[in-house]
Amino acid sequence: MSATIQFRLAAPLLLPNRKGIARSRAAGAARVKRERIVLASEVMVLTIGRRPAEPFSYAAVRVFRHSVQEPDTDNLYAACKGLLDVLQPATGKRVYGLGIIADDKPSVCHIEAHHVPAARRLDQCTVVEITALSAGEMHARHAAARLRALGAAA
Repeated sequence: MSATIQFRLAAPLLLPNRKGIARSRAAGAARVKRERIVLASEVMVLTIGRRPAEPFSYAAVRVFRHSVQEPDTDNLYAACKGLLDVLQPATGKRVYGLGIIADDKPSVCHIEAHHVPAARRLDQCTVVEITALSAGEMHARHAAARLRALGAAA
């Protein structure tokens, strides 16, 4: 049986194309770091007692972004970047990592992002589901994705 961790963030993940972008690169980097630290704090509290002792070597991460307006696909996946950084182990540059997944490379992490329509702004949130996979399950998901891509190209 695969280990699964599920949690609900109080707000939808921030989209990269939002208004109020910082005027300088340094100010923008500082803002992104602050946002990641706040996100890490929220995920840390929501996963107390459920985080694995060792990061999942292979994982499937499903993100359901509940929001009033539907973002385009590239922004939906780009919004997951900060969350994926938080889920990985801490490093010198990424001090806010929680170590739930080993890495977010496509070879070890299958990522799905979905928009779920919310009726009102009060209903907006993000639901995250992280499932540990075996190497065989990971390879099967890659094979299925390749087949879908070949079918779409035909």
